[in-house]
Amino acid sequence: MDLSAIKRLLQSRRPNDEYIAGVQGFLKFTYNGKKSDARIQCPCVKCVNWQLQMQEIVYEHLVCDGMLCGYTIWGCHGETTSYISANKDSESPCPSLNTNMRQVVQEAFGYIDDEHHTNGPHASGLSEDRPDAETPDFFYLLRATDEPLWEGCELSKLSFLVLLFHVKSTNKWSNKSINDLLQILQLALPNGSNIPRTFVEARKTIAKLGLRYEKIHVCPNNCQLYQKDKKYDDFCSKCGASRWKNKPDKTSLTNKERRKATPHKVLRYFPIKPRHKRLFMNKETAKLTRWHDEEPTKDGALCHPADSEVWKITDSQHPHISSDSQNMRFGIATDGFNPYGKCNSTHSCWPDVLVPYNLPPWLCMKVSSLMLTLIILGYPGKDFHTFMQPVYDELNELFDTSMSTYDASRDERFQLYATILHTVSDYPGTGILVQYSVMGQLGCVSYEDETSSIRLKHGLKQCFMGHRRFLPTGH
Repeated sequence: MDLSAIKRLLQSRRPNDEYIAGVQGFLKFTYNGKKSDARIQCPCVKCVNWQLQMQEIVYEHLVCDGMLCGYTIWGCHGETTSYISANKDSESPCPSLNTNMRQVVQEAFGYIDDEHHTNGPHASGLSEDRPDAETPDFFYLLRATDEPLWEGCELSKLSFLVLLFHVKSTNKWSNKSINDLLQILQLALPNGSNIPRTFVEARKTIAKLGLRYEKIHVCPNNCQLYQKDKKYDDFCSKCGASRWKNKPDKTSLTNKERRKATPHKVLRYFPIKPRHKRLFMNKETAKLTRWHDEEPTKDGALCHPADSEVWKITDSQHPHISSDSQNMRFGIATDGFNPYGKCNSTHSCWPDVLVPYNLPPWLCMKVSSLMLTLIILGYPGKDFHTFMQPVYDELNELFDTSMSTYDASRDERFQLYATILHTVSDYPGTGILVQYSVMGQLGCVSYEDETSSIRLKHGLKQCFMGHRRFLPTGH
């Protein structure tokens, strides 16, 4: 069996027949040229290639516990660099050069090719409802998909930039390194003038594909966001602090002064609706959003969020959500980290991420599937709800009023609803998300006022009592 086929089988749901066949293929590949009683490094999630085990034990661990997440190149089990390069189907850091960039552009602009849909049952409706594709950006990108870098080159201008940004992201290249590389390519390529000269020029072209973010100014004391009816205010309506740096409080600016002023805080917000539409514009991903309803085995095991009680309760309480398996269910996660490592111990960055639980378990938690909604610079503290307001507003709209979305897998439009199932965070993070103090006398989010606790007289600490009530009678 081909090695890439074995790896695909190991991504199947555990422990069905396909997954077991993948485990058997893995062991056959690993023990090729070895004695059957030899010990090998066990790649299960518990041994993590650290412990040496017999073949039978490795088989048992992989079937019961699963393979180590992210272990896709089996360097500890005989997969060499030469084997990887010789294997045509092995994973590559760059997408295939034969990627249909024209289709990518059409999906980005919501443009459905009449060649594929004129005979469909919904063709006339699509032509009326599709987003306007008669824009300069659309035709500019179409030309960029057809124009090669030079005569005979396999890469078009757009595919070159997409691959360049992909490599920049995966290898964490700096903007300066891209500038230096583009300057070298200007001299090295036969038609170097056909590529951007700087990173800024390249980013402008990629930005035409959409999915941009919005900059929302924030009060320096985290009181409010300057959006909606407060979009043009110059100071906070609650505390009076100036919106701009080096400006007195409660001071209004002229339009000319406002253009040159620098805001105290800026929130980066990534709108959710455009990415929902982009998700369903691709046939493969649109079909996978129904995986939890069409393909999983009903064996009673908790293998996917669709098997959980909260999913079933949501379906029973909100029929408009359960009426269509494509309606999105999300988990929302946030946490802070220091983007500068040890260089600056006081700075923190708080991203907010949506996890699309409609997708299969091997996809929903991948980085490529997660939806970044916010980037908060600095610790938000108890005012986290202020920064979350754009996300709450958009999710409330998707829950109450839905959104007309084109499904490429069914070639039809439908009304898309969305809801949040739960949050993904540690306990202090839960307190931030639900605006509840998880410290002190009433520190339990579930029991709130019924929390049983006393303050130690000499220890001067809060102690939570009554744990025996959770034990069986007569324990």
